[in-house]
Amino acid sequence: WSRAPVTPANLMHAAVNGLGPRFDWLRDQHSEWRTKHMGTVLPANLEGEWQTATVAERVAILKTLRATEPARAEALVRSTWADDAADDRKKMVDRWKDGLSIADEPFLEWALTDRSKAVRSTASALLSTLPTSKLADRMLQRAVGMIQTETAKKGLLRKQVTTLKVEPPQEWDESWEADGLEEKPPTGTGKRNWWLVQVMQSVSVRRLSDTLAMNIDELVTALAQSEYSTSLMPALQAAAASAADEQWCTALLRQALAAKLAQISELAPLWRTFPAPTSEKLLLEVIANTKLRWIDRFDALSYTNHRWSAQFSTAVFAPLPATTPVTPSDVWT
Repeated sequence: WSRAPVTPANLMHAAVNGLGPRFDWLRDQHSEWRTKHMGTVLPANLEGEWQTATVAERVAILKTLRATEPARAEALVRSTWADDAADDRKKMVDRWKDGLSIADEPFLEWALTDRSKAVRSTASALLSTLPTSKLADRMLQRAVGMIQTETAKKGLLRKQVTTLKVEPPQEWDESWEADGLEEKPPTGTGKRNWWLVQVMQSVSVRRLSDTLAMNIDELVTALAQSEYSTSLMPALQAAAASAADEQWCTALLRQALAAKLAQISELAPLWRTFPAPTSEKLLLEVIANTKLRWIDRFDALSYTNHRWSAQFSTAVFAPLPATTPVTPSDVWT
C-alpha cells in the first residue's frame, strides 16, 4: 500500500503520519478539520499488504479500522500475532483504546495470555477502564479484600462510627500476573505496598464505593487515614482520573488540597476530568484558600483545559492586587 499513487488523500495520509500527535492538537484547534476524513487510505488488497506493512503502517490502518470495521481490525492483528515482535504487538493492542467498548473484551482477555509482560499490561490497562469487564470484577474483588470495615461506638453520645483498615495481602497470588500485575516492586518500594498500588489504580472507583456502600466523600476521608495513604491516595487518583468520575475526582482533589499532601501539578489529571462549570467552581475554592501557598493557588489555573467564562475571569483577577506577594521572591517561597 506504500506504493499507492500520489493523490490528495494519500498526501493527507502522509502528512498525518508525519505530524503524529501534533496533528491531533492542530485538528482540535480547527473545528472545520474535524468534519473531514483524516484516516488512512486503505489499499484494495488490505489483507495481503498487511503481511508486509511496517508496524507504523499497521498502526495507522488500525486507527481507521477501529472506527469503521473493528472485527476486521482484530482479524488482521490475529493473522500475524504469532510472528510479530512483542513491542509491535503492544503498539497494536494500544490502538484498541480508539472506540473501546465491552465488545472488545474477548480480544483483550486473549491478549492477557500473551507471553510479553508489556502486552499484558497494555491489555490490562484497557480492560480496567471498562467497569463491567471480567478484569474489573477481579480487580474489585482484590481491592475489597484489602479493605476491612470496622464499626464502633465513639464519643459521649456513643455514636456509631465506621472506620476502614487497609491491609494488603501477605503473599503474592500467582493469578495476579495473568492480569498484568507485577510481583517485583521498583527499588525502594515494599512488596505489599506495590501490590496495593497496582490493584487500586486499576479498580473501578465507582464500583468500589457502591460495593462498600459508603458515601464517596466519607470513603475518601476514611481511606486517607490509612497507614498506606501515601501510596494509596495517588493510586485512587489515577483510577478516578482514568474513569473520569467527577464525584470521585472532586472528593480526592479536595482531600489532597486539605491535607496539603500533593503539589498542584501532581493533581493535574484530576483537574482535566472536570467540565468547565465544575472546574471553575473548584478553582475559585482553591484561590480563596489562604492556607495554600500563593504560587500553588494560582498555579492551579494553568491546568484548566477550557475557555474561561467572563464571570470566572473577573473572579480570578479581582483579588490579585490584594493577594499578589509584595516582593517577587515571595512567589517562590
